[in-house]
Amino acid sequence: MNDARVIDAIVEKALGNKGLVPLELLLAEFVPTERLRALARARGLTVKGFRIDAAPAPALAQALVRGLEPDLLADLCAELVAVLRSGATPAANPPAATNDSVRQGEAGTTGSDGVDRAELERLRGQLGATVAAQRKAEARAAELESRLAQREQHLIRLRGDLEAAERRGAAAAQPAAPDRDTLRALHEAEQELDVLARSEESYRRRLAEQQTTIRALTQRIEELEAMLPKDRRRKAPPSPPPPAAERFRVPHFTAEFYRSLEGRDQRSVEAAFDAVLRFSTAGYSYPGLEVKQLEGVDLWSMRAGIKVRVYFRPRPDGNVDIVAVGDREDQDTLLRRLR
Repeated sequence: MNDARVIDAIVEKALGNKGLVPLELLLAEFVPTERLRALARARGLTVKGFRIDAAPAPALAQALVRGLEPDLLADLCAELVAVLRSGATPAANPPAATNDSVRQGEAGTTGSDGVDRAELERLRGQLGATVAAQRKAEARAAELESRLAQREQHLIRLRGDLEAAERRGAAAAQPAAPDRDTLRALHEAEQELDVLARSEESYRRRLAEQQTTIRALTQRIEELEAMLPKDRRRKAPPSPPPPAAERFRVPHFTAEFYRSLEGRDQRSVEAAFDAVLRFSTAGYSYPGLEVKQLEGVDLWSMRAGIKVRVYFRPRPDGNVDIVAVGDREDQDTLLRRLR
């Protein structure tokens, strides 16, 4: 024990307090910490910012002196006199020259329950930010998945056009020059499809990493919250209502719908039925369908291709009447006829 340090601390306090030396300083310097802890336990005292088992001597001494109870002060003085009469050296307690160390301990982030509250709040904030980033990534991944499906359909159509052109050239019994526009469009579509596939894979990996981070943060927060007393734990938010069970929307195809298919190519017909099937299973929020209500009429439309739309009316029971298939540029004419 550094006696010079103890002497300097006592001199400093005496000079700054008109020759008086605080009792808490003498207790912290001369009485063993374990004795101070035993007195605090016996009186049922609490040490602000610390557990009794982990509280330093300055904080214990301050808590003991704070009440100024005569019988407690008598016990403290008896302990101090016994130590001084025994001629023992100052106790090997942590430095306590001023109250600064006590105030620093009280201002620490570790509470009396041993939980690092600053760390807990930081983890909660990090968890919230990670969840928000995951939602954005999920939305972006869904968008990329929709665009990828559209480009795949476009690529299939381009390949079909190219094969048809090659068949026509073979049937003409003479070498046919490749359709340069089709070849260029096919090459560009393949490149874009490759870029979209790589982007979607990147977002899928990012989603997996964020889900791992969320699981780790959630587990750490649960561990810290389990250390808190029950009366000091953050109240859990009310559980959200269970999501409504997704239902299949039964499509009812009208006679007008079948008439609108007459004269259309096979791919447009397939795309229309594919869009209706996706809507029936996924609903109004499926991103690739772009479902919307038409202004001024009781009709809705969904996207079945670059220029093809499927028009329908919702039924009171949640199912739909599929009314017609039409080209985007002919929508006004079709709406006038349907009215």
